[in-house]
Amino acid sequence: MTEQQTKHQFLFTPSHWLGQGTVAFNTSQETIKFHTSWDVSEGDGGIFQCRHDVELTGVTEHVVNNLTISDITSSEFVVTLTNDMVQNIKGIGVIDGERLAWEFNSVGEFEGFEVYNLIEEDKYQFHAEYLSSNQFRTIIDGNIWKKKEQ
Repeated sequence: MTEQQTKHQFLFTPSHWLGQGTVAFNTSQETIKFHTSWDVSEGDGGIFQCRHDVELTGVTEHVVNNLTISDITSSEFVVTLTNDMVQNIKGIGVIDGERLAWEFNSVGEFEGFEVYNLIEEDKYQFHAEYLSSNQFRTIIDGNIWKKKEQ
């Protein structure tokens, strides 16, 4: 494990993370609060599997994203996303000091990015934006923290 990966336990260490924040849309002034959880497990060959659950306040359906983190170096990684709307969308991630980020750039199919800024050893502040094929933008802001083991 590289020094960068050791600094960033999120994504690179089997762990459980919790979080909360808000979701906004470019077509509305309204924001929706959400709660989230991440379950990170290590697979074969240094590949990490992430299950990311999102519960929006007032919405009965939950969003479940499955991400695979692979081809990890000291400064970058490959992220593959699968959920109910997309299958095996590949993106490029970067590891940069106090920051983890990734971007999906399948123009016309799926575009977006997420940036996680380390604010404490086991806490991140994040910002994400996604653009749909019809140019609707989703803006997500929040915090995640490592769940304390019982």
